[in-house]
Amino acid sequence: MHYIPEDCLKPRLTERVDILTAVDILRSRGFDQDDLISEITRLFYVDLDEYNLVMRRLADGGLRYDGFTIHE
Repeated sequence: MHYIPEDCLKPRLTERVDILTAVDILRSRGFDQDDLISEITRLFYVDLDEYNLVMRRLADGGLRYDGFTIHE
């Protein structure tokens, strides 16, 4: 098993607001929908169930995020 020192430094994204913030930042840097999951999991340990819920609600229009507040 290979030990990658940088891997233990990855932050955890388990809260909806943290996932939304990361998605917002990645989108602003030009990542499209298909590339978001690979990039976000490269940078963070992500609660994938929560990520999928957030992405589904964003796609349905049932969740909005203005950078400060989640609007459901």
